[in-house]
Amino acid sequence: MPALLLVPSSPRPSYVSASGKGCSILRALRLRCLSAMASLPLPPDNADWLASLKSRIGRVQHRAAVAVNQALVKLYWDIGKEILERQAKQGWGAKVIERLAQDLRQAFPRMSGLSRSNLMAMRAFAEAWPDAAIVQQLVGQLPRGHNQVLLQRLKLVEHRRWYAQQALTHGWSRAVLLAQIDAALLAGQRRRRIISLLNCRRRSRIWRVPPSRIPTSSIFLAGVPMRPSGTWRQRW
Repeated sequence: MPALLLVPSSPRPSYVSASGKGCSILRALRLRCLSAMASLPLPPDNADWLASLKSRIGRVQHRAAVAVNQALVKLYWDIGKEILERQAKQGWGAKVIERLAQDLRQAFPRMSGLSRSNLMAMRAFAEAWPDAAIVQQLVGQLPRGHNQVLLQRLKLVEHRRWYAQQALTHGWSRAVLLAQIDAALLAGQRRRRIISLLNCRRRSRIWRVPPSRIPTSSIFLAGVPMRPSGTWRQRW
């Protein structure tokens, strides 16, 4: 037997079926209530107050996300640092890290990021940022994706620190950070290529003198003849 619902819109209580016509009546009543609430008069400063509430809620959410991210980054750095120290003292190998990952996953089955590859990434993270103060003050305020880009694309600590500071100052997303690094790397490759071509051209200079114009009193210094005016030609 289908369930029975009480519809309060009629002056006398009436029972209708929960399927079919009863559901349509409930939807109509809900829409009518929503439209009535929307037509209620609001205070004149309601829009400003609502905007203030949204702004405060957004700031609190952002601070909470940053705090959680800092705590996780510090935890990952501590784990990577301890793995480095134990590998240096006890000679840990890949199998020990694999066993550690299995034990951690069993202890925390609902927590992600405890696989062997993630532990190796924590190790690389601690190795790339040996200073704990920088991790806490700068790197810990960046999301995990930003840190992965910094580790994968940049080799020097100074470069990673500069791009981390720029991303934090200007609010770069991961895509913007990646584009900035790639653009700088491409510009550096072009600059090095141009310098290399110029050096090759300098090394391949050929000084030619017509046989009839070879001076009898040529002076050679370090294997390069002194050029009398009007008698030497230089060809790249």
